[in-house]
Parts: sequence; C-alpha cells; structure tokens
Amino acid sequence: MNLYDFEDYVEPTITLLRGRSYYRDGRVLSVEQRDSDHYTAFVSGSEIYQVTFTLDDESEVGEMECTCPYDWGEYCKHEVAVLYFLRRMLDDPETEKKKEKEIDMVERPESVELRSLLEEVSKEELLTFLVEYAQTSPALVSALVLAFPSSDDQVNLINLGIEFRGACAHGAEITYYGRDYSWEDEDEDAYIWHFTAPFKRKIEELLGMARSALMEGRVRYAGSIASMMVHELSSFDCFTEHIGEDVEASITLITSLFNDFVHSLEDGRWLFAQFFAEAKNYEYEMQATLLRLCIQFADSMIDQNVLENYLVELASQESEGIFGFNCMIQNSVELRYSLLLKQQRIDDAQAFALENL
Repeated sequence: MNLYDFEDYVEPTITLLRGRSYYRDGRVLSVEQRDSDHYTAFVSGSEIYQVTFTLDDESEVGEMECTCPYDWGEYCKHEVAVLYFLRRMLDDPETEKKKEKEIDMVERPESVELRSLLEEVSKEELLTFLVEYAQTSPALVSALVLAFPSSDDQVNLINLGIEFRGACAHGAEITYYGRDYSWEDEDEDAYIWHFTAPFKRKIEELLGMARSALMEGRVRYAGSIASMMVHELSSFDCFTEHIGEDVEASITLITSLFNDFVHSLEDGRWLFAQFFAEAKNYEYEMQATLLRLCIQFADSMIDQNVLENYLVELASQESEGIFGFNCMIQNSVELRYSLLLKQQRIDDAQAFALENL
C-alpha cells in the first residue's frame, strides 16, 4: 500500500471518514522514527493508542498495527489518521521545516524509570507540560480529574463539564453492516449511529460519582452532575437513527438516580429548577422522562403552578408527531394527571382522567 493511494485499501468507508476526522482534530500526538524505516505514532482516542508501521523511500507503507481493539477491517481509524498526518507532512513544503520537531529522530528507549526522571523536573515544568498535553489528550484529563479532585465542588463541576463535553463530541460512531437490499430497486450501504463503548463507560463513571454524592448527602453536587450530563446529551441529534434510543436510555439512567430519594423542600426547589430548564431542550419521551422527575421535586405550590402552566401549553400544541400522532400532547395529559395526584387532588385527577385519558 502506498501512502498516496491508501484510501483504496481502507474499508469500510466510515473508517476512512472517522480517521480523517481524527487527523483534522489533531489527535495524532506524535510520530517517532525508531530506525531507518520503522516508526511509532501515538493517537488520542478513548485512550492513547500506539500505531507502528514501516515507511520506505518510495512511500510504501507496510506492517501497520495499532494497539486498539478494532477488528472489523484491516485498518482502524487511528491508523488512517496517522496516514493522513504523514502524507500532509510529505506534501506540504511549509511543514518540512517542522518535520524534525514533529518526528523525534531519537530512538525511543525500551524502558523508562519515570520516578527518577520526574524527580529531576521542577513542579512548574511538570505543571506546564501536563496542562499543555492535556489539551490534546482527553484520557489524561479524565485521569487527572478522577485522581486529583478539587476540594471545591464548583471547580470539580467545571472540570467534569469540560471533560464530558469533550466525550460527547466523540461519543458516537457509525457501525457498518454491509449492503442493505431492503429497497426494491436499489441497494444501499447500511450504517447505524450509536454511542461508543468508551462513552457509555464515561456515562456510568459520572453516574457513579453522582450516586456516591447522594449517599454522602451532597444533594446539590449530585444534582449538578446529573443536570450537566442531561444538558450535554442534548447536543446529540436525537432524530439520528439509534442515537435517540441511546440518549433516551441515558436520560432514564440519570433520572433513576433519584428514585425513592427523600429531599428537603429547599433541595427539591433547587433540583426542580435544574431539571425543568433542561427538560425544555428535549421533545417526546425524553422530555416526558425529565418532566416526571420535575413532578417528583415539585413540592412547592410555586413550582407546581409553573409545571402545570407548561403542561397546559404543551397540550395546546396542534402539530402532529412524526408518526401522525402528537406524542407531546399525550405525554402532557398523562403528566398533568400525575401532577394532580402529587397535589393529592384525587377527585380532580379522576375527573381529568375520565375526560382526557
């Protein structure tokens, strides 16, 4: 395979697209020449992956391997990103002056005594390096935030928000299922969007942090983590095939944190404000799930009135849903019934149900 026609050898097409995206995002961290034609590259993905390959004077690429677990094709997106990076370096004259800086020509040692090495580095030098390197390494950011949490919850929330936003940006991928012959006159490539396994683990990780905070009585910290996650998940296009299902499942997991949770009136009002604001960013069942949580927190008359007015507004919408049935109106009616029960207005709830349900 030649560096100038490698696209012809990469299948499926989505791997090529994802690799190019990784290259454009600057995820190729470094390329090192180990000897005359053997190289090692490091690429930032869900963690730092190592790509080894050979490259001769005729730009022929061989023996390419990556430490990632991908096994759907001969080449993974990390390897493709490295190929784009190398070709850009060879093609762009402006980069030739930088080549020696970008490719370390010193042979990489087989082992390093990190402790003795770091003991010789000043605190300021190490801090500067970590901050700069973390900008290109989501995995390092995640490790630092978890290993060294701040004593200030607000600082932790800011860091977690930045980290989760970055995870969302690369949290979805396409799985290629070959040719789809379901159409009468044409066949199409079948692709399915879904959350990546590392992104699902990140969601579980943050849910665990929120769950622990609740057990420790840090209600607002737990609520802040949960509402931050809900907010960032709204960045996904929920009408993209299967992504909506993954978002909905995640929203359900987040709201389930507060099942059977006993809260004070003050904490309830605070939690209501957080999740009611986020509910407005969603539609259909995901919005209904968040509004059900709001009903749980709506202990004050003020919050109950705010919620009731919003549900009446939803029910007044006349636009049809995507399947010819207005799901939002139906959800609104069911939620209003639940709110009446919450208010212990049993007779009103029964009358409302007879008329609307």
